[in-house]
Amino acid sequence: IFSPSTMPLEVCIDCAKSTYECLFGGADRLEICSELSVGGLTPTIGLFDSIFRIIRSWPITHRVMIRPRSGDFVYDEQEMEAMTTDIQKLKERGARGFVFGCLNKDYTLDRAKCRALLAAAGNLPCTLHRCFDWTPDWREAITAAAELGFDTILTSGQQPTVGGAVDTLREMAAFAAALPRPIEIMAGSGLDETSLRALRERTTIRWFHGSASTPLSQATTRRPPFPMGPQDQELRKSADRNVVRLLNTIINETSEAR
Repeated sequence: IFSPSTMPLEVCIDCAKSTYECLFGGADRLEICSELSVGGLTPTIGLFDSIFRIIRSWPITHRVMIRPRSGDFVYDEQEMEAMTTDIQKLKERGARGFVFGCLNKDYTLDRAKCRALLAAAGNLPCTLHRCFDWTPDWREAITAAAELGFDTILTSGQQPTVGGAVDTLREMAAFAAALPRPIEIMAGSGLDETSLRALRERTTIRWFHGSASTPLSQATTRRPPFPMGPQDQELRKSADRNVVRLLNTIINETSEAR
């Protein structure tokens, strides 16, 4: 078993196979989702249970994605009811933290709806997910998230991937750390060897997030005759323990050098 990194690494997963890969690769925290092909959705109770049975005897933490559908993050009352119910049911099954976010139609943070979901989560820690990257004023959004009670923001620096936003992420981390109620900035989306080294060398960010995935061998899954939807054309992927180990190695190398 590979030891966890000195600087924490969170890996997003959507299947039991990825869970084992993360455990043996040395991930520090799991983000449990379904459908990473669309950025992650709420896992079914069955999926959560299958993953939780694996990790409950391991020294690893987790947070669960709460997102009822793909698309934007502007939710109606029925969707809010579904999200609140999911939080309550997942808490009963052993969830230890959550990941979610709600926006207004102008893509500013919807404080009222975020507050409602935070209340449903109770005293469990919560991450504001990458809906943050759509907000028009990131300083205002970081301040609001901290005031609401999120302890972490997952962000790609308001770019598609972190590699193109290292300077912005440096500014975000400094701003977040200086607030009366500091909040963690966790860098994620497209995290690879090059972008991770740049982030460690040029920013004060301490948490990193990625899928650490590789495509599953086509020998194990026969190519289907046709896709069942637009996203169904992608190859299935799984976290890969070797990628997790590589990211951990880079994190440890750069943290020791600083």
